[in-house]
Amino acid sequence: MALTIPKESGPAARFATQVVVGTILFAIVLLAAFGLAMLLKWMESLGAPEWMITGAHWVEWAVFWVDVFLFSLFLLSEAIRFVIGLVQEWKD
Repeated sequence: MALTIPKESGPAARFATQVVVGTILFAIVLLAAFGLAMLLKWMESLGAPEWMITGAHWVEWAVFWVDVFLFSLFLLSEAIRFVIGLVQEWKD
């Protein structure tokens, strides 16, 4: 059973697929940052050195904000690609 997409809904289907896949990848990296936060709480409870906790907090925030920035950039590029696809389809 093959999935067929009508020609006029092609750009929308591609955009939706890309957004879903991008959101899943965003969530995976976000879970890594969350896991790092949980690891830091555990390390703090064990009495890890302050410099180690501080450095790991910086890494945690860097992972989170880089993930947010790249996800936003990805959504912007996909939205532009979607609009270009609609305009090209409208011209044809």
